[in-house]
Amino acid sequence: MCPNFKILNSTPNGIIYWFESCEMARVIFNNLCFDFYPEEYNAFLEYIADLDGDQIEKKYENSVHKRKIPIPMGDSCMTIILNKEELLELKFLFNNKEEYYVLKNPKEEINYQMNLN
Repeated sequence: MCPNFKILNSTPNGIIYWFESCEMARVIFNNLCFDFYPEEYNAFLEYIADLDGDQIEKKYENSVHKRKIPIPMGDSCMTIILNKEELLELKFLFNNKEEYYVLKNPKEEINYQMNLN
């Protein structure tokens, strides 16, 4: 991957890097990693922003899956499945506004290893 990058945004479970010389974005969210060219990144951003988590969860309330919000990944056979909280965090991750992410459960979301001397 390209050596020069900047961090566009981050949350406890995700981060977005922009690689200047490659003109590519890398999105890491939970255990997923995606590389997007600018037009793909913008299309995915718009798609995520338009999703209504409550409406989709209601539509799939009888699904056997714990997570009820499917996000198809282009022409591939891959679909990401999220719950409402994960969708909200992903939306925040793609939001470029100067806002702060509010931790839902600070004890679990702050991953800090304390070393006693």
